[in-house]
Amino acid sequence: MQEIHTSQLAEIIERRCSFTRGDVEGIIIELVEVMREQLQSGNTVVLDKFGRFRLTVETEGVEHPKDFNLKQHIKRIRCSFLPYRRRNSTEHILEEIFSTGTLVEMLDEYESPKSRR
Repeated sequence: MQEIHTSQLAEIIERRCSFTRGDVEGIIIELVEVMREQLQSGNTVVLDKFGRFRLTVETEGVEHPKDFNLKQHIKRIRCSFLPYRRRNSTEHILEEIFSTGTLVEMLDEYESPKSRR
């Protein structure tokens, strides 16, 4: 398994449609920037048939709301992603489109990412 980066995705998309690799890369770069702006404004970003992104805040609890201090009690802000799901028409269960139909194989050998360093 390997990572696929923006330029590689753009090359694949270029082969499938009339957009150039540069057009696709430019659109993806702008999409990321606009998503960042929208998320930081408190909005949830929904990419239809892809999923939804939102920022969540992890905090330390306090006994009384007046005791809460933003700088002291916020641990981190994370971006949460919920993949698009559709309802299976025969079994009426929700399926994630990215994993449905994926074949899983057992590896003969496994090298952990830590041992590759």
